[in-house]
Parts: sequence; structure tokens; C-alpha cells
Amino acid sequence: MTVYLCGASGSETGGITGAAGDQTGKEVRKTKWYQYSGAGWTYVIRAQDSAKGERIAQAAEQGAANDNIGYDQGNRNDLLAKLEKYGTMAKIAVKTECDCTSFAACCMIQAGFSKAKLYSGGNLPYSRNFDVKALSCGGVSKLTGDIYTKSPNHLRRGDILVCYGHHAEVVVTDGASEATGWRKDARGWRYLENGKPVTNAWRKDSHGWCWLGSDGYWMDRTRWLKCDGTWYHFTKGYMDSNGWFRDSHGWCWVGNNGKWAKAQWVKWKGSWYYVKKDGYMAADETLTIGTKQYRFDASGKWVG
Repeated sequence: MTVYLCGASGSETGGITGAAGDQTGKEVRKTKWYQYSGAGWTYVIRAQDSAKGERIAQAAEQGAANDNIGYDQGNRNDLLAKLEKYGTMAKIAVKTECDCTSFAACCMIQAGFSKAKLYSGGNLPYSRNFDVKALSCGGVSKLTGDIYTKSPNHLRRGDILVCYGHHAEVVVTDGASEATGWRKDARGWRYLENGKPVTNAWRKDSHGWCWLGSDGYWMDRTRWLKCDGTWYHFTKGYMDSNGWFRDSHGWCWVGNNGKWAKAQWVKWKGSWYYVKKDGYMAADETLTIGTKQYRFDASGKWVG
């Protein structure tokens, strides 16, 4: 899986200053992951809420696609003024400038992180203090170690790669090790496969079976839920099995497969019970089942 980055790389002159806007289409661009020459990447800044990480990545992609945004270290904070005026990177309609870290910081601001923290002292962060200003916002983690800095496999969309004293890039593609698995954001848990949320399907974790709805989110409550046309009972989001559960109409049984049982005998704690066609336990009544009559006491036990 190819991991892509978006960021500000240099002016049209090949140096650190130039005319406003992207003169070459490459001053702020999208590129494949690479190992930064010399020192290499130092750390990763990651939004703890993956929804905010997604918004950082979207802002970076918008910026890379907008040729009104160019590179000039001498006017690096101008992008923030234009972002405040137009609202998003995509809508900026006049030529402006940034550098690699001011671009990444503006992506964070568009995603909802604190402008006051990132622009403290009247300047957006440099690569020497990017971690300090980013962490002061709260809701982010600083990740170090070779799995983050020497390989793209554990990077996530919205991560910010920083080489101390040199450069920064925004990650816009999940790495191979992050494209499949459970992911939590502000709304809850989802399960991704190849970077996409699984919907209307079962997935299992170390605690049991979970149902992912049409929006891809795990329903982590205690309730009855109809899945694939069949009713199941969940306790704190996990499918129940081999147990009795009660609703306003009576007692119901869910079997080994978790399905709500109907027209079925149930042996429980050494006694026999019967679940009727409507799914509710027979109690204090006599039923004809097949060709025979069976009597059930008030607790639902078959007594004769």
C-alpha cells in the first residue's frame, strides 16, 4: 500500500522565498512517503480523535490542490490570515504563502485545534517547536520510535511527520498496518478494512461479537437490535447467547447463536421451558404442542 504525504516543499526558485502562490504546481504538493534525508523523521504528531485526524488530512489535500497556496518562509504566516478569511484551504481565492510547518499547523487549525495555542507569540510553529505548540492544544499524541519514523506502515491519515529543525509533512493515506482494524473517533468505534469502514456486518474482538450498523459504528449499548433480519440481544454492545432477557411483553430466550428463539424447547438449570411462536416464554398456562398438552407454572417451568 502506497502512503502519500501533503506539504509545502519549496519555492519556484528552489530556495526559501518566491512569488505568492504556487508557480510550479509543486510548491505545495502531494507526494509518496519518503525518508527525510540526513536526520530522518524525528516524531509523529497524531490527533487522538480520528475524526480530527481526518479533517487534518482533508485540509492538507485541499491545500495541495489549491495553486493559490505557495511557499515562502518570509511570509509563512499569511496562510493563516487567508484561512481565517475564507474558512477552508479549498476556498482560498487569492495568492498566499506558507512553509512546511505553518502549512501543517494551518491544517490543524482547520481541523478544529486551537489557533491561540498554535499561533502563540504571533508566529506559527517551526520544526524546532512544533511538538510543544501542538501538544499544548490537547487531544494529540507525540509518537516516536522506528515504527513511526522509519516506515510508513503504522502511519495514519492526518498524522504529521516532523524532522526536528528541518521539515514537516501531513500524512494523507493510512499505512498498511493501520488500514485494517478497530478505530475510535468522537462518535465511537468503527472497524476498517483497507481503510474503509465495515457496515452492516459482524466483527469480533477479544470480548465477543459486535454489530456494525449502516453508519459503520459499533452499537455499544444494552438493547435488542435487528441484524440481517434477525433479532439479537446485546449487553454493552456485545451479542448475548444462551440466556433469558425480558422486555415489556415477557421473557425471551437467545440461543447459542445469539438469535431470538421461537417455537422452541429450552432446557435451563435442569428444567424445561417453552418459547412460543411469538418468541415469549410460556408461563401459567397449558399449551398444545404437536399433539400433546403441556402445563407450565408461573415461573415458566414445564410441570406436566
